[in-house]
Amino acid sequence: KMIQDLKTAVLAHTFPRTEELLTIAPLEQKESLPQEWRDYYQNTKEFQHLVQILRKIQFSSSPAIKPLQILSQTKSTDLRSPAIYAVYLIVAIPESPDHKITMFLADSDYETLDQNENGTIENEELGNPIGNLYAPLHSIFGLPFEDGEKHVQNDWYTDVWGTFVSAVIPIKNQQGEVIALLGLDYLATSTANQLRNLFYICVAIVSSSF
Repeated sequence: KMIQDLKTAVLAHTFPRTEELLTIAPLEQKESLPQEWRDYYQNTKEFQHLVQILRKIQFSSSPAIKPLQILSQTKSTDLRSPAIYAVYLIVAIPESPDHKITMFLADSDYETLDQNENGTIENEELGNPIGNLYAPLHSIFGLPFEDGEKHVQNDWYTDVWGTFVSAVIPIKNQQGEVIALLGLDYLATSTANQLRNLFYICVAIVSSSF
């Protein structure tokens, strides 16, 4: 009920969801909430409660055992940091029944923070605030709305936040209807870079042999 109520409230205060607002390239996102409403909803106890649930899921993948506490946002690259890079809730919007455009309702990393304190906001430090519209991969983020099943990406993909392998789990109400998707992102940037370097090395070896 908390998810459904928050979704209804947020949709009521977004910019008009016209064709212009819904024109988003694949794997891109666009803000749909005015700043004042975004700040308002992100400060509600309902939103913060959902964020804490998402962060508990995220930190449960860390080898470090944390005591019960309010969990803050982190993007540490320490070996003891969580294996899950981000956890979030995605909901459908009525203007996109084919689920080509969805909306973020909550994200474990909704704040834009200069976490490495270098004075520059880098892509991986960008927050994902409530109300952001997103054009996801239908094969993983669209199908769960339609078949009610969990889906795992077979290959990595790249968006504004980085390169990821994702898993998506549908959240259902008592009637069995999918009301949201729980998304889990595993950062694959380092693996992708290693494979890319290996590819170039192989090309260089083959070229040299000729």
